[in-house]
Amino acid sequence: MKKSIFLFFIICGALVSCSNDSKEYELAAKELCSCMIEGEVQTDDAAAENMNLGLCLLGAEVDLKAPEMSDEIEKQCPEFQDGFEGFVKEMK
Repeated sequence: MKKSIFLFFIICGALVSCSNDSKEYELAAKELCSCMIEGEVQTDDAAAENMNLGLCLLGAEVDLKAPEMSDEIEKQCPEFQDGFEGFVKEMK
């Protein structure tokens, strides 16, 4: 019985921690999208867009390489998806 209760609490804790992570990625994506829209460069220059993207990502507190972040960017501002993925691939 004690093992069942202990296992129940471990599973509940894991589920709660997972839901918080998705909210963190959602919030980070919202902030990134807002920043990119506000500072959108009126040019087709990829280097300028990359610089703007880098500035917008400076304060990000999530793992930018996580698939969850890419998924959130795709949902919220798909126009920046390709630039974001390219930027993340160049990160060390």
